[in-house]
Amino acid sequence: MSSKLPPQYLFALALALCVAVIALFFTLYVRPRQDALNTMRTDLATKQTMADTYRADVAKLPAMKTQVAKLEADRAEFVRALPNNTQFGQVVAQIRTNVAAAKADMQSLNFVPSSVPNLPAGVRATDINMSVSGRFTQLFQVLRSLETQSRFTTINNVSLTLPEANSLDPNIAGTYIVTVYTYDPALAAASTLPVGAAPGTTTTPAAAPAPAAPAPAAPAAAGGNR
Repeated sequence: MSSKLPPQYLFALALALCVAVIALFFTLYVRPRQDALNTMRTDLATKQTMADTYRADVAKLPAMKTQVAKLEADRAEFVRALPNNTQFGQVVAQIRTNVAAAKADMQSLNFVPSSVPNLPAGVRATDINMSVSGRFTQLFQVLRSLETQSRFTTINNVSLTLPEANSLDPNIAGTYIVTVYTYDPALAAASTLPVGAAPGTTTTPAAAPAPAAPAPAAPAAAGGNR
């Protein structure tokens, strides 16, 4: 004799089976697609931010071009204002004259090639190490004279030493390190030469190939007019 399950039990079993199927469908199908969709949304937001950044950079490009052109014009003006490399002796003579005008004593004067980076083509930097002695007002006047030459000089270091305090206004030993900028046309020309070319040489275009010889004329037909 077979016994039938109560309808309530069958309904509960069917409901549990449906819930299990829905949960499995959500876990295996819906949830992965939701995760993929969220990942795509995150990537889209990141790429949108990058696109906005690129658009902002592109909008700044005209202003940057204008600024670069202005910097190049300022550099060209700076180079044109520099004394020629052959006038370096005149610059040194002017420094000596300024020291003498301040009534200070020039003790030593040394020249060392400077290692200033990123100089324009043709610009040469030379460090001048000066040792000067005199009273404070005299050394200060020497410093002011060097500052007035700031168009083509920079003062890198100033040191004062008091050998002996024997009066209210004693003699002081001063050391100045000044960088002098000059323009060397030969150096500028060398920087524009092609790689491997020797200084003083010029490049000439290759000669054009000779035109081809004209084709021989066709022979006259036999049996001409009589």
